[in-house]
Amino acid sequence: MLWAQIDNAIRLFVRRLFIANLLRRLLKPTPLDKAISIGIKSNWDSAANWLLFHEGRHALEAPALLESLRKSSNLDINTEFLLTSLRKELLHSDRKLLSQKNIQNLICGLIQQCYTNEFVWAVSENEDKEIDRLKQSISKTDGENDSTWKKISLVAMYIHIDEYIEHNRLLLDNIIASPATPECLKAYLTSRSSDLEDEKITRKFIRNVTVTNRDVSKKVAENYEKHPYPRWISIESSISEPRKNKLLKIFSEKDLDFMSGRYDVLIAGCGTGYGAVECALAYGQDANILAVDLSTASLAYATRMARKYNINNIQFKHLDLLDLSSVNKKFDIIECTGVLHHMKDPIEGGQALADSLKRNGVIHISLYSELARRSIVMLREYYKLSPSMSDNEIRHYRRKIMLEFPEVIDNKLSLRSDFFDLSRCKDLLFHPLEHRFTIPKIKELLDASGLKFKGIELPGIIRSQYWTHYPPQKERGNIMAWDKFEI
Repeated sequence: MLWAQIDNAIRLFVRRLFIANLLRRLLKPTPLDKAISIGIKSNWDSAANWLLFHEGRHALEAPALLESLRKSSNLDINTEFLLTSLRKELLHSDRKLLSQKNIQNLICGLIQQCYTNEFVWAVSENEDKEIDRLKQSISKTDGENDSTWKKISLVAMYIHIDEYIEHNRLLLDNIIASPATPECLKAYLTSRSSDLEDEKITRKFIRNVTVTNRDVSKKVAENYEKHPYPRWISIESSISEPRKNKLLKIFSEKDLDFMSGRYDVLIAGCGTGYGAVECALAYGQDANILAVDLSTASLAYATRMARKYNINNIQFKHLDLLDLSSVNKKFDIIECTGVLHHMKDPIEGGQALADSLKRNGVIHISLYSELARRSIVMLREYYKLSPSMSDNEIRHYRRKIMLEFPEVIDNKLSLRSDFFDLSRCKDLLFHPLEHRFTIPKIKELLDASGLKFKGIELPGIIRSQYWTHYPPQKERGNIMAWDKFEI
């Protein structure tokens, strides 16, 4: 049996209504709306200047702004333009400005925001020069100078400061101990130091069942070792209902009899653990969950986040999906999101999953849609985007895309949110290996793996449209009807 989900543009259906942007502004105004208006009418540097030095300063003190900077990634083009200019103004401004508490809180918010999006915002040549100058200055001090925290805070808006935390403990300790250092910066440095140490220790103890020798697997693993994907802070959507309730929209009670007691779940390709933690919360304590991934860096992140949510029914292992047989275990449910389409042979991966499934078990697979990703292919070809491009080149092309094709990001880019942080953007536009699927191709994968199609998971508003065309009981499992519907 297969429970298949295609990540595609359907997720953006409501967002694409022509009045959507206006409605968002009317129904959910933000503290930055006036500044954004100034930026659009004039320029973004003027808008940032208005916020820092004119009547817009009260907006920077808004708790809603600081909260959003700390706890969620920005997904709006104009807001990014504004915040990027605001960061630049802070970098080049008089250092006396940093003595103001509201500015300190703003900088700490921007540090967290940029850490979360992995410093995906574009950086000018002048900013690069100033950051290099600050780094050299920091390298010559042990942190006892009260001005050091200002330099660290500015640098931390642009680059990872992990190297300072890991290799200059005296510097870190002195900054944290200094009475002049803002409490918000002390809290960030302390938390980041703790997380780094936690992940460093965790990586030493991650169970490595097999070390892959496959060239493609190694290439993909190296990509995620450098850029654990995705970097997340919290489970944003509350778990509103148990996973079984969602499964019952596609399966019968009899199909799911095994969920009445203890059962085994495999998360094949768990990455940094967002889906694994979400599944653990939704499946509950009756599920024994094994989560595997190619990247030890991702697994260390996932382990730390599972502890944060007090999840105790997940075991994390370093494992190539093609080596699942070495686990010597079969599973009632297999969740595989965003993995098969990055394999050299997705059909071989599908067979490995099927071989690890118990008789009458359930597999939930997420694949890239050929139709939904047409805009992504267009952008790759238009800008000649390459997986070998550096982080600075990625930042450069992101900004060009935002300036030249904003409507593509807003209206046509499947997985739109992935555009707004560095790892996700690499995965979206610069991945070294990607297969895209039409529904007939999915049928080929299922037939080769001996799996039976049961349906596609969709938002309710789209699922209702499908039932309008095809009676639910008769056509739910008709894969070619779904093909017509997607087209």
